[in-house]
Amino acid sequence: MLFAPQLVLNELYKFVEAITLSKDLPLDEHDKLLSDLLYQVRKNVGIYPPDDVETFIVHLRSSGNHQQ
Repeated sequence: MLFAPQLVLNELYKFVEAITLSKDLPLDEHDKLLSDLLYQVRKNVGIYPPDDVETFIVHLRSSGNHQQ
């Protein structure tokens, strides 16, 4: 069970749904959804100074060999 404010949960559900339904989710769309989620989390815990919703962006990157 997860306890979080409704805004955080809404963003979490949007993110999980998008990455579950589409394995070909464009990277910029993935980053936008992840940014929206983490913005709400950071807002909830009171990060100071507060983030600017218009410029807050998260990029998830990995390193290494991804050949299958």
